Amino acid sequence: MNEIVIAGIVVVAIAVAIAGFTAQRRPRDVVAVEPPRVEDDGIVGEPTPIVSFASVDASPATEQPPSMEQPQTAKPPVTWARQFEPRSGPLDEAARLKLIGDLEMLRAAWCVPLLRQAAAEETSPEMRDAAERALSRCQNSPTSKRT
Repeated sequence: MNEIVIAGIVVVAIAVAIAGFTAQRRPRDVVAVEPPRVEDDGIVGEPTPIVSFASVDASPATEQPPSMEQPQTAKPPVTWARQFEPRSGPLDEAARLKLIGDLEMLRAAWCVPLLRQAAAEETSPEMRDAAERALSRCQNSPTSKRT
């Protein structure tokens, strides 16, 4: 009889703990978001930011004088990731860095030429280092060796 009472108390305590935990995880502020744009081919487009009325500056815009900085030269295009790009356009740095990490994790023979090209084309030191590290691991992996 005592075992049944103890088991019942444990079940009730667990239920109360779960209810308390889920109550804490409920969102506090609900924000309305525009539905995603759907392209003609049915693919959802890139998200567009919504400007909040609180962040709009009521003061008139003042024109900044033109700076005397030298124009930045255009970066050479990154072509190694083109086969993975969605229809919406080229992958940004964060997506390419994740792709490099995923290729490193696969360590397959077909990843080696892609990583070699990524190491050669990437202009950011962080991206180049990640590509070179992934290339090294793929080349030294037994799964990437062709027999």
